[in-house]
Amino acid sequence: MGPAPSERYAVTLPPMNPWCTRSACTFLPQSAAQSRRNPSAAHPTHGPRLCAAWQTSHGGAGFTPLNPVTSLELWSLNFKLPPPSSSTPRAAWPLSRSKRNRPISVVLALALLPFSLLPFASEPLPPAAPPDAPTDLPAILLVVGAPGEPDFGTNFLGQAESWTRTAAQAQVPLTRIGPASLSTSSAAPDPSDPPALPAAESTEAPDAPNSTPSAAVSSPSPPSDRELLAAALAAAPKAGREPLWLVLIGHGTFDGREARFNLRGPDLTAAELADWLQPFQRPLVLINTASASAPFLAALSGPNRIVITATRSGNEQNFTRFGEHLAATLADPASDFDQDGQTSLLEAFLSAAARVAEFYQTAGRLATEHALLDDNGDGLGTPADWFRGVRAVKRPQPGAASDGARAHQLHLVPSPEEAALAPAVRARRDALEFDIFRLRDHKASLPEDEYYARLESLLLELAALLVPPIPAAAAAPSALTITATNHHGWPDALRLANPQVEAIVVPALGRLMQFRFLGEPGPFWENPARFGQAPDPVATEWGNFGGDKTWPAPQADWERVTGRSWPPPRAFDALPVTATHTREAIVLTSPVDPHYGLRTHRHLTLEPDQPVLRIRTVYEKVSGPLVRVSVWVVTQLNDPVAVFVPVPPDSPFPKGYLNQSAGEPLDLEVRDGLLSLRRHPGRGEKIGNDAGALLWVGEKQMLLVECPRDPEGEYPDGGASAEVWTNPDPLSYIELETLGPLQTLNVGDRLERTNTYTLLRRSHADPRTDAQRVLR
Repeated sequence: MGPAPSERYAVTLPPMNPWCTRSACTFLPQSAAQSRRNPSAAHPTHGPRLCAAWQTSHGGAGFTPLNPVTSLELWSLNFKLPPPSSSTPRAAWPLSRSKRNRPISVVLALALLPFSLLPFASEPLPPAAPPDAPTDLPAILLVVGAPGEPDFGTNFLGQAESWTRTAAQAQVPLTRIGPASLSTSSAAPDPSDPPALPAAESTEAPDAPNSTPSAAVSSPSPPSDRELLAAALAAAPKAGREPLWLVLIGHGTFDGREARFNLRGPDLTAAELADWLQPFQRPLVLINTASASAPFLAALSGPNRIVITATRSGNEQNFTRFGEHLAATLADPASDFDQDGQTSLLEAFLSAAARVAEFYQTAGRLATEHALLDDNGDGLGTPADWFRGVRAVKRPQPGAASDGARAHQLHLVPSPEEAALAPAVRARRDALEFDIFRLRDHKASLPEDEYYARLESLLLELAALLVPPIPAAAAAPSALTITATNHHGWPDALRLANPQVEAIVVPALGRLMQFRFLGEPGPFWENPARFGQAPDPVATEWGNFGGDKTWPAPQADWERVTGRSWPPPRAFDALPVTATHTREAIVLTSPVDPHYGLRTHRHLTLEPDQPVLRIRTVYEKVSGPLVRVSVWVVTQLNDPVAVFVPVPPDSPFPKGYLNQSAGEPLDLEVRDGLLSLRRHPGRGEKIGNDAGALLWVGEKQMLLVECPRDPEGEYPDGGASAEVWTNPDPLSYIELETLGPLQTLNVGDRLERTNTYTLLRRSHADPRTDAQRVLR
């Protein structure tokens, strides 16, 4: 019969208070002089970061401090769910593998997991968040497998206790599935053996008429650990900034085809776990410390994931010691190799692997385990002995990206300085450090001047982000200002201005929405029907907000890459971006597009005394297979008097342009080296050519958009580097579009283009005369 159900099927929930969130205060590190004057205010984390940026990335995704409440264990309750009927699709009943009734306690208990956990209190409680709601709370899901023998059970429970202590130190909620003690861990549950219920959980009232002991209702089968894990992952928030840690402690097996993690009851395969994790968009840390765990790495690897396994092969099937050392090093100051006051996941991995190697060497035994780490999404993994310090010096295959950068930016127990950083500052800091890491990967393939120019740019921005500004009394006066503003109902907008012009950025839309002379209407078209709205990333119709944005070209590849030809890829057009700024620039950083594996960075700078705005658009390849792409910038502008495009003398287009419309544009003219086009209210029209500039001419103003053409580059859309689209009524706008040359990007590669926007005054009644003055 085995232990009672209340012993065998305990799910231990963490101490936590879900309303205590991460500090959002903006953090400005002290200068060296300030630190000497006030040692208690010094921030030792950031000095090493700026120096070490030459060698590797540092940092972390800090965790939310949580106020502890009482630890709770939920026992099985005697409620029932109906068994699946023959007409019920398998997908609708993923947790049942028999016809037995399953207890509804699984659903009730998992509703209280840390992903939507509420403390037990006398005051009314708010409703739990749905699983798909974004979360800014990290969480740990710890699974202890079937031990087999008591000695192994003692080891596994010791590892679990180490994780529990570290989670308490970090104030991160931890949910535990599996054996709760050694006395209950030796017997695996038998689904065919329904255990007796305690007397207090009898399903029959004691005074019921005609009741006899023989009439008692039998209890349902308790849920297996595999079912509890599946339900816990189904209940977890799928989006958010902070990671979900999934840690597997136990034994594993591999039959040459399929790897399994041994649980009480049905085992867990790598393929099953990969399927359960498919919906997650938030960061994931996936750690399998079992024997034969290596196949889990290839199955689980992907963008925004860190995967660690205790073995490098499914054939390493002996008991592993890596897990116990990893659990011990996560908060161990001795593993803080770079001395920044916190131990990163990479540092813990390297320290644990070193201790395992030392064990085998001291015992005079052949090592039967070799841990791997993968955090670049290529599914290859890197062993610890390929690192020098915290940087990998070998790669699993030629051309592969290095592992380690993301894992070194993640800390389960952050330093006080790290925890104090505002989320937006931390996100931008991590992105810059990752850019430096990848740039070093490509040092050998870049011209020396280009390498150091890129490095200098990244280091200067990183320094501006982390180093405090010069005191106001000593600072030189600046004509530039960056301020927060509410723009048409978007409260998080930023305004970049000089004494003549202003540029308005809306991070919620990922767009530059307006560039205009102060106090005057601007040329950029903004859709008033969508003021104040948020983009919908799952909508099938395009959310046309207006403004200036970037899309990957060619558009003809969208259906092949993303599975849909329209609307544009979500991370480029329908997701908010992270906005950071220095005293002179705004930087917009997008999420990683799951299809292209690209992250975009847009750096906006304004001349201090001229109506000139520059936007440097960078495509960074973060994950996934090779992709051939061009930087495409689309600027939507109000209905003009006319649009002008220069026709290069050596243009490959016989007419001076490439018609991309269903028919010839009706209001197009090519004369004296200039192409002019007006918007037709009844039809959409599009043309392209090989120019490096486009001019919008309004009633009183002009906007010049420049992006020089690379004469050696291969361009999409039939070779066009400049395009004009005119939209028909009722939305009366046009688009000036620039395209860069096509380039094949591997993980770690970058592609960038710079657009220059200049506002000008009209000086002639004839728009062509004004255009000739500007473009010739």
